[in-house]
Amino acid sequence: MRVRVTPLYLVLLAWWVASGYFGEIALTLLALACHECAHLLVLSGYDVGISSLDLHPFGASINYQAPPEGLGPVEAVVAAAGPLQSLLLAAIAAYVEPLGWLAADRVRLFGQVNLMLGCFNLLPVWPLDGGRIARAWLAPRLGDGEAQRLLARWGRRLGLAIAAVG
Repeated sequence: MRVRVTPLYLVLLAWWVASGYFGEIALTLLALACHECAHLLVLSGYDVGISSLDLHPFGASINYQAPPEGLGPVEAVVAAAGPLQSLLLAAIAAYVEPLGWLAADRVRLFGQVNLMLGCFNLLPVWPLDGGRIARAWLAPRLGDGEAQRLLARWGRRLGLAIAAVG
């Protein structure tokens, strides 16, 4: 499996580190790595070839060779693994923080990043994990292509709404 990194990702990473946010970036990247590793772990349990992991400025994606008929319900299981991992790490951080074993502000940040990552990825829009779960549910009813087009339209609308609010 290849890991591909977009140039913009590297530029943003360098800028964040240069601006003094190294610790926050490291915790965020650790949360993202755990999320993606959960997808990879579950996907490796099925007969699916994994070609690459792509790192983008606002997340990551796994490219794999699915059969022509798609992965069906397996895709929902693979998609759910990342957010579940993130939510589990958020719960662990909430448990560990008051124990005082680690710096409370770092543990809190790690928990918050995982909570946001898990919840955001569960939104039922394409290409987020929630959209993949929704596609696995909608595909038998609408067809794979129509389900993906519908979820992609919702994703574009959500993206525009987030941009407008931002």
